[in-house]
Amino acid sequence: MADSARPGSRDGPFLLGIDLGSSSARAIVYDRDGATVAVEFERYAWSASTDGGLEIPAARLVEIAATAIDRAVLFCRAERIPIAAVGLSTFWHGLVGLDAEGEATTAVFSWGDTRAAGAAAILRSEADAAAYHRRTGAYFHPGFPLAKLRWLRERDPNAWRQTRTWVSAGDLLTTRFLGANRSSVSMASASGLFHQESCDWDEESLALAGIERERLFPIAPDEQIWELAPRWASRWPELSGVPWTLAYGDGACANIGSGCVSSERAALSIGTTAAMRVVMHNATATVPRELWSYRIDRRRRVIGGATSNGGNIYSWCHDALRLATDRQEVEAQVDALAPDAHGLTFLPFLAGERSPFWPLDATAAISGITLATTPVALLRAGLEAVAYRLAMLREPLRAHVPQAATIVASGRAIAESPAFARIVCDVLGEPLHVSSFPESSSRGAALLAAEAAGVLPGVEIPAPDWKILEPDLRRTAIYREAMARQRDLERRLGLEKRG
Repeated sequence: MADSARPGSRDGPFLLGIDLGSSSARAIVYDRDGATVAVEFERYAWSASTDGGLEIPAARLVEIAATAIDRAVLFCRAERIPIAAVGLSTFWHGLVGLDAEGEATTAVFSWGDTRAAGAAAILRSEADAAAYHRRTGAYFHPGFPLAKLRWLRERDPNAWRQTRTWVSAGDLLTTRFLGANRSSVSMASASGLFHQESCDWDEESLALAGIERERLFPIAPDEQIWELAPRWASRWPELSGVPWTLAYGDGACANIGSGCVSSERAALSIGTTAAMRVVMHNATATVPRELWSYRIDRRRRVIGGATSNGGNIYSWCHDALRLATDRQEVEAQVDALAPDAHGLTFLPFLAGERSPFWPLDATAAISGITLATTPVALLRAGLEAVAYRLAMLREPLRAHVPQAATIVASGRAIAESPAFARIVCDVLGEPLHVSSFPESSSRGAALLAAEAAGVLPGVEIPAPDWKILEPDLRRTAIYREAMARQRDLERRLGLEKRG
């Protein structure tokens, strides 16, 4: 499915950024200035179960990414556009088992699969969570592969025995496309099995998971460049011999792609999920308990927080409440409502929750519904609730990285809903620089690949154009009271528990 492309300079070198996100795969062609030339994407859905499962067959996920690349290659063939480097971005925290022949022994488990909550609770009782966080930048939480490994060992001993190697979604794509049985620092760093300072697998975490390091891919050097495996080079001859990088985490790529390449800018991204992150160069400082710390590479790390719910709240409300199919009509109705006028308190935990409080088994809750409550009011309350979670992340991030004074917002959920962008701006009470590049993760992956291959000198190309929103501080005050009400409901339901 092709998306409309914004005209770039059409000057090479041209780059291909591939982003396997939580709801679609995008393959996007960029010019030398990082401007979009063409956008191709393939939507997909996870198989969800009532016990918290969220998974998809490994072969299906690979083919989804391949189909998006097919379309980008066809565009480049028709337009005679040569690709100079290919970058790959995938969601963090995924997990899949591979046997000795490299065939999948399990489905791909999403970060949003919460079935490992019991295993995470056991980890919290038997190990020092604070020490674990200092080493790995992660938490004992069902979203991370460490807890999933503990759960899978008990739940599916047959698959456990058959599995030779446990890998991320990014590793799955690179071992298929590139024949690379290696993991990047970026993908490994978000596993909860990685030591952030040594940039190697963390032996204490491996012991907690009950696996040896031989059951994980070795971690590749940052500068390593790969080429397509023969099978895929014949499918995509235009990409044969073109330098590829191993996969980077989508959150790291989003910072790079939105122009937040240093500690002066915080990247706020809202796609299926939501997050706020800052890039730090060679930082070794202790990270606050509310936040996580992963890596782009051995020189750069990202510090921030992520919520499990963002644009998925909009999608769920649209489908479950049968809102109008005309998005502009819905947008106008949402925008017409006054802040917190609905009187609802919404805990937006449809896919569980992560930072800042890391509850193990959170589910969504809505309080205050009356006969006067409308579907659009529920949607507005859900969008405001997502913004409150981001405001909770902003506080520890501001304290830890005070120089990050500029907030740059990107992601399709923000780009497609000006009302949502205004809600976020007013809740934060700070100017919001809305990026003109909604697909920041694929753009970041393309720039990182160009940097690694020497196609471009670095990722610090001119930042994208920003539309600056100024907050209405009267609305901010209203939202502060509503946010306190959300926090109170969370406490009363026993969900505000740190990792």
